[in-house]
Amino acid sequence: MKKIIMIVVSGVFYTSLITTNTVAQIAINMSYPAPAALNTTELAEVQKTAIKKSIDPIDKTALKEMKSRVKAAKANIKAIDNLNKNFKTATDIQWAAEEKVIVAIFKINDKSARIVYDSRGNWLYTVITYQEDQLPRDIRSLVNAAYKDFTISLVQEIRQGIITVYKVHLENCNRMKQILVHDGEITVYEEYAKSK
Repeated sequence: MKKIIMIVVSGVFYTSLITTNTVAQIAINMSYPAPAALNTTELAEVQKTAIKKSIDPIDKTALKEMKSRVKAAKANIKAIDNLNKNFKTATDIQWAAEEKVIVAIFKINDKSARIVYDSRGNWLYTVITYQEDQLPRDIRSLVNAAYKDFTISLVQEIRQGIITVYKVHLENCNRMKQILVHDGEITVYEEYAKSK
């Protein structure tokens, strides 16, 4: 079970590294409208407009690009619907898209969150970041009992499929640790000595 959790977390953080550049350029230089700008009716209009513009049938590049934009818009709508369904009180929503992923960054009840979708708008994972006081009591008690000499500096709640893993950042005057908590088990993910 520990191997599965480590694989899930490693995969999530590897993908996060890939999407970091995307997030830094939110909704800039996108080859299609930002997700919130296109709804199903507008999508139908894009398709009608394409037909009316009398694209030369030989110009396959233009047609391929248009189909790609329509496909991306459909994925964006699916991602938007998922976010609105699962996080009804989300605020400050920002979107970014690359070839392989669509990313939503937002706030939810004083927590920061990131949802990553594949290029078809299917949910891949969610990372919610918050402080110790927002950590579920049972998880906080477990961590505090195991690491009495450390304080919790940050929590990342990672949801992928039916698995929820808490990546807890700990520190004291000499060391920093990142631990994973899942199903009552604690695994050290990374550990560092602080420089003096």
